[in-house]
Amino acid sequence: MRLKKAENENALKKLIEDHAEAVRIGAELEESLRCAKVELERKVKDAEAKGKAEAGKAAAEAAKSAAEEAEAAKKEAVA
Repeated sequence: MRLKKAENENALKKLIEDHAEAVRIGAELEESLRCAKVELERKVKDAEAKGKAEAGKAAAEAAKSAAEEAEAAKKEAVA
């Protein structure tokens, strides 16, 4: 009877230790996931900013080209 009680107590202790370990691992995974989410959000924002900058640069180049064409047409019209 005492042997069975000791076995049950040991099994309970092991179960409690395993549960504590599972909780710790779960917390680590949750933190890792949170960090990955933050990093992904930062990369998305960086990509969006880069895309906007490239679009702005292309628009500026198009405006410059249009201005040059307008200036050339103006010179042609004056001549």
